[in-house]
Order: sequence, then structure tokens, then C-alpha cells
Amino acid sequence: MTSTAHTFSTDAAIQHWLVHNEIVGWELLYDKYISMLYGIFYRTYKDNSIAETAFIAYFLELTGKKEIIIAQANLCSFLIKHIGVYMRQNLNEKYSIMNITEGFGLIVMSPSAFYDEP
Repeated sequence: MTSTAHTFSTDAAIQHWLVHNEIVGWELLYDKYISMLYGIFYRTYKDNSIAETAFIAYFLELTGKKEIIIAQANLCSFLIKHIGVYMRQNLNEKYSIMNITEGFGLIVMSPSAFYDEP
């Protein structure tokens, strides 16, 4: 891996590095799409801490989808669709983070943490 690896940020370059099991592929994916992905969580939760926790859990889940990511013609479209599915499966309307285990080293918050009890 050369220092020029980080200068390529096209989807094809990201996929190339992932195919070759190089961590730079994940770094490039993160660098290129963090603003968009984090922004989706932030707009949903309106709270930096919650958005960050949800984003970390999502990105960790993405690492298990390497083969699917490599096969995509358009990573941006895939990530937008995938994050929608992920949020529907893992996050409820009270903005609690569900189905995230301590195995990820994240805090699981109950719904009551996000609104005042009467």
C-alpha cells in the first residue's frame, strides 16, 4: 500500500481495496460517506451522542457486508437504501437504539432516556 492510496476516493477504488482486504478500503468508504451517513442519523435524532452511537453501530454492521459492497455499481445509492433498511430494522420511533449488543462496546439506551416521564 502506498501513500497515494488515500488520494483515490472513487467507488471503484474503494471496492478495489476491499477486494484486496486492505483496511484503506474501509478508511476511504468512511472518509467519503461519513458526512452523508452521520447526517441521516443526526437528522433523525437531533442529538450528537445518539447519532454517533447509531452511526458506529451501522458502520460496524457494514463491515460484515463487504461482498455486497464490492458488487455495487453505485455505493452512494446502496448506502442510502441500506441505511433506510437498517434504521427500520434496528431503531424504533422513540429513538431508542435496539438490537445493539454490548459486544459492539456500545451503550443500549432505553426509550425513557429520550423523553421526560410524566
